[in-house]
Amino acid sequence: MTRGGNVSFISVSAKLWLGEVGMTPGELLTALQVSEMETPGKAFWLKTPASRIRVTRAAGNRKGSTCLALEELRMPIESLTYREAELLYWLAFSKTTADIATLMGIEECTVRKHSIPLYEKLLVENRTSAALFACLFGSAAEVPLADGNGAGSAESCVTFCNALASDSPTRKSH
Repeated sequence: MTRGGNVSFISVSAKLWLGEVGMTPGELLTALQVSEMETPGKAFWLKTPASRIRVTRAAGNRKGSTCLALEELRMPIESLTYREAELLYWLAFSKTTADIATLMGIEECTVRKHSIPLYEKLLVENRTSAALFACLFGSAAEVPLADGNGAGSAESCVTFCNALASDSPTRKSH
């Protein structure tokens, strides 16, 4: 994309993804710039009905132009365990490790142990990115993340986990 906002090349896939989310290339660049102000050097995500698109600024751009890389990532829904889904749910509410341990009835070290494979499966590096995935998933699947007051609840946690986890026993409750 040139300084003037002209797009000199865009892949067929990128056109399709931008169409699915209702963005122009210029709007995509603006969204990336806003994201970079909040979290410098990190990718941001677009949500399509079927997937997530990671958007990053490509290295080695020519002076005055911007090259964006869009990469489709599958939603790893089927690979999460119920416990990982439960952890992900509470991460979406910015709960601390100690809070999550109490809510899940486990030790803090176990919360940290569950975090590692969760981050690997979601292809994220930290709890903030995992929480963003939870919000994207919740919206895409129309699964309530919160109760009517906007807070996490045991009931909405069970609904979220049952929709997300591959080993989800629908009878599971807190």
